[in-house]
Amino acid sequence: MPQQQFVEPTSYKSLCDLLSAKDIAPPTPERMQAVTEQYGRERIIRALRELYQRRDHQTKGAHKFLNEIFPPDDPSFDDNAADGQPPEDPQDPEDPQDFDGQQSSGRPPQGQEGTRGNAPQGRDWTKHLSTHVYGGKAALCFEADTLRPPKNAPEGTEGAPTVAIDAAVCTGPRTYDFANKTRIQLTKYELPVLLAVFLGIKQSCEFKSHGENKDKGFSAENQEGKIFFKVFSPAGVRAVPITPDDAFRVSRILLRQLCGNMPDGLNGTELMGLLRQTIGRF
Repeated sequence: MPQQQFVEPTSYKSLCDLLSAKDIAPPTPERMQAVTEQYGRERIIRALRELYQRRDHQTKGAHKFLNEIFPPDDPSFDDNAADGQPPEDPQDPEDPQDFDGQQSSGRPPQGQEGTRGNAPQGRDWTKHLSTHVYGGKAALCFEADTLRPPKNAPEGTEGAPTVAIDAAVCTGPRTYDFANKTRIQLTKYELPVLLAVFLGIKQSCEFKSHGENKDKGFSAENQEGKIFFKVFSPAGVRAVPITPDDAFRVSRILLRQLCGNMPDGLNGTELMGLLRQTIGRF
């Protein structure tokens, strides 16, 4: 018997619909945010895809995983989630944009480095582009962000696009302490340099003096079969080897944000050529 076609969800509602069709309790936005923070968007979508594309006897593992992270007796479960609808927010209607990544922990005030708060009620959990990279001792989250606008900028001016990096230590099997993460926000100079490293244009980079006390930093180095990435702070060093498939997703976020810094409309191909002829020479 042909399997039901799987269409990757593009919004919170469409993901809830997919879960409901397989008798799995749809979560609240808060539950979705917490689960995505812990397990990563890719793993959740992979389990859903298995449910829809494999035969029933091959889906026990995926079904068990999804029922464990979205239990029917979850105290955060409510009628809105059961209907596959997020709480209403007239100021922020559902945005049916591409499902590029998961909203891992909300969004901070522009340009501030620190702990990000919970996303406002009703926001699409896919709204902010991000991806997680997991290692044996630590995990990283790369997320689209914005810098603080210049002091003399007109009111309402948006900051320049950039990328924020969160690093969390592993505290147990598949468990990472993002509640006590170290957060770094790339400067306008660091963004193209780090992208050049991920694209193999530059061998390595290291930047320091991040944070209020100038005591945080990061480094990235191309090694055989991976990019070795480290975030360091007074809390210690968080080191994660980034494999080619994860490097692809991180590079996409870096490139997208760098393109957003180009008011003249340079595209990705033009930017990569420019990186080779400038940053790649040094």
